[in-house]
Amino acid sequence: MKSAVQPRSGGGPEEPPAPRNGSRRSEFLQGTLLAGGSALVVGAVAGSPLVGNAQGDRDIRALNLLLMVEYAEDAFYREALERADLRGELRNYATAVSEQEGEHLAFVKQALGGQADPKPRFEFGARTGDPERFAAAAAELEDAAVAACNGQAPNVSEETCHLG
Repeated sequence: MKSAVQPRSGGGPEEPPAPRNGSRRSEFLQGTLLAGGSALVVGAVAGSPLVGNAQGDRDIRALNLLLMVEYAEDAFYREALERADLRGELRNYATAVSEQEGEHLAFVKQALGGQADPKPRFEFGARTGDPERFAAAAAELEDAAVAACNGQAPNVSEETCHLG
């Protein structure tokens, strides 16, 4: 998997740019998944309440998988902000994405209501304690999140996912 961290001429990693209007994932989802009919995920990215209650087992399974992704991302960015000595644009990026992940998490939990799976424990190890490792892991985590959203969005019923 290709990392978004590129070496500088000085040898250290180049920090990812601060998001303009959201994370890479937000920009990707807004541009790609809406065209594919995934208003649920786009709604989560946009932060607007575009979802009803999960309508059946298929919705619940798909949304709980997305919930696990959101739990992981939320925990990852929060832990990195506490543990890693993130500075400059890298810290700005982590702060902005952490806030977005909190919104995404709330959105998916709302859709699931009382059927949301509990939050698991996460152990990120050195990935959240070192800026260079954080940047590489963040790129991989965002790529995995996009893949999960792409894979599960079609499994959410139109009744659950609507344009309010």
